[in-house]
Amino acid sequence: MAIKLLNTNQYADFGDILKPIPNNYTLCCWFYPTDLSSWKMIFGCEDLSGPGFHLEINNSQKPGFHSSEGTVEVFGTTTIELNTWYHITGVRDGSSGNQKIYINSILEGTGVCGTISTVTSPNRIGKPFNYPTQGIIGIVDDIRFYDRALSDSEIETIYACQGCDNIFYGMQFRFISSGAKDQQIGSISDIAVNNVQSAQSSVSASSLTLNYTVPTGTNLILVVSATAESTYSGRVMPTNITFNGNALTNQAEDRTTTSAYNGVGLWSKTVTSGESGDIVVTWGGSNSRRTVMAYVLNGANGEVEATATAFNNTGTTTADITTVSDKAIIVTVCANKDGYTMTAVGTNHNVDATLVAGAHAGAMGHITTSSAGSNTGIGFTASPTPTGEALALAVFSPYNSIEEISDNKYKATVHNGPTYEETFLKLRRF
Repeated sequence: MAIKLLNTNQYADFGDILKPIPNNYTLCCWFYPTDLSSWKMIFGCEDLSGPGFHLEINNSQKPGFHSSEGTVEVFGTTTIELNTWYHITGVRDGSSGNQKIYINSILEGTGVCGTISTVTSPNRIGKPFNYPTQGIIGIVDDIRFYDRALSDSEIETIYACQGCDNIFYGMQFRFISSGAKDQQIGSISDIAVNNVQSAQSSVSASSLTLNYTVPTGTNLILVVSATAESTYSGRVMPTNITFNGNALTNQAEDRTTTSAYNGVGLWSKTVTSGESGDIVVTWGGSNSRRTVMAYVLNGANGEVEATATAFNNTGTTTADITTVSDKAIIVTVCANKDGYTMTAVGTNHNVDATLVAGAHAGAMGHITTSSAGSNTGIGFTASPTPTGEALALAVFSPYNSIEEISDNKYKATVHNGPTYEETFLKLRRF
């Protein structure tokens, strides 16, 4: 069976396999596109620190192979059509300094190799890390990675045999899936919110500490929101948040533009079951009104899928999230400078914690989504009408994994319910 991806929210994550990237390698697979509206990464890894390697289709519907850091890549001449099977192969021959791309075993492009990238993002089918809307939409099967440059005759054999060849020498990875047609790969679990804790202070200081113990469980993400109010705009946004001395990642933040500045930040970190220590929030200056709220998401993926921010100096504050996966959680945080009670706005929006520190209030909540799509009008309102609210939202998708059958029994983490699909490829069990 193959893996079928219906949208760019669906993808399979293979973690840190195939790293470090060798100087000589071959990457190939079968693919069947059902959407060619933009660039589409089929398989590979790519992030802010470098493109890594990947097979792709560009926005002119030409197949591409990216084997090096920077913009060094090579494209084929075939115009890829919808609803058609193709076999694509990228060869990096670092010894000779050449990179090549083949379509249906025919050499279509040759270029010069660049420097091997060192990337931190996972290897994926679909949804590249830094361009989440540019993953392949369609069917992908028989992905292979060899730590050597295959010959033309070997590539011809792989294409002609349609999966039943015996070219194993140098094979580092092969993705072969098994399941019933249209069956969802992996079950999408519900994300649970656990151990809501908070602290606040109206005494002037540049930090605030919350002692916290992570509940038991797996796939745990600590989410922390911090708010502050000051007449100095540079003081209201947290500059650093740590747990047990380890830094969290700033996911989203915003502040008002009133004379009394009000800021809110949303930070997160993967944590371990039962871990205990201090959450320490640091600001860039002394603030008399500070709050910190925290909870753990059980069963969540640590990579934030989407964020949004907003502020309103005259009342209700809302924002829209346009990329949300099945059963994702939208974490919401907001603060107002008046100390007024906040009420959630938006469908199925729950408030998990509210705090008042002097004439300043903060709230943290969440929305559990049932299906992929857009969520609009998410936010908070206060009574009476506040004169300055800041809002931040972040989407955490469920963490699901299934052990796919491959030569080396690698595990793939699948996201948002891709399905099995039949193909014409032949029996591939040996």
